[in-house]
Formats: sequence, C-alpha cells, structure tokens
Amino acid sequence: MHELSLNAPNPWWFLKDVVAYRTGVIVGLVAGAAAAAAIAWRARALPRRGVAILLVATASVAVLPWVLPKMTSRYFIVADLLTIALAFVRPQLWPAAVLIQVGSLVASLSYFYPASATAALAFGPTTLGVGILTYALFTERKEPTDAPT
Repeated sequence: MHELSLNAPNPWWFLKDVVAYRTGVIVGLVAGAAAAAAIAWRARALPRRGVAILLVATASVAVLPWVLPKMTSRYFIVADLLTIALAFVRPQLWPAAVLIQVGSLVASLSYFYPASATAALAFGPTTLGVGILTYALFTERKEPTDAPT
C-alpha cells in the first residue's frame, strides 16, 4: 500500500497527489508523534477521573487518525463510539459527536462508490469534530465542576 490516504477524511487525502509518498510518511509520523506527545502532556495535567479519562481517550482516537498518513476511514470507528459516550457525560460536546458521525458516514460511502471523492466531503465535518474535541481537551479545567466520575 503506497498511498498516503485510503479514503480517510484527513489532510493526507488532499496531499496524496501533491507530496511524495516517502516525504508524506515521514512528515506524518513526526506530526503524529507531536500530536500524541501534546495529548499525553495535557493528560498529565488533568485529574484521573472518569470524564477526564474519557475525554483524553476520545481526543486521542480522533486526532491521531486525522493526523497520521496511511489511514482508512475505519480507523475512526473507535472515535465514533467514544464521541457518543462522551456526549452523554458532556452534553456540550454533542456537536463533535454528530460531526464525527457524519464524517464517518460520508467517508464510508467510498466503499459503495469507489470512484467518488467522498473523503473530500467527509473532511469538513471530521475536521470540525476533531477541532471541537481538541479544544475541549486543552481547555478542560483541572478540577471539573460537573460531578460525573
């Protein structure tokens, strides 16, 4: 498999014809390592409570397939599930859950319409959902005011 994206709704879908494969893989792996390090750094500052752990896990499984090359749309399945769970304990994050679901649904259409550019259409909602989760992670307070643990 020498493709930077296999219908994953991430930036590599747009860059796969612009960036050389080897360069894309190296840049993507560095970006993925940086994203993972930033999430881990932020996670250390949060309380070890159920909601904070769920937020870190959800952000991780949404951000990393969005940043890394060589992903397919199915790498977002865990993000699909965890955003719904997170939305139930943090209702203000329902927009992220809906956007991630829409992005995954549209990206999955590529399995039924192989010649289509569904990943390009799924990129917008997925990117907005990932952005909302990232913002929520980095603005999470050390001591949350809401009680679910």
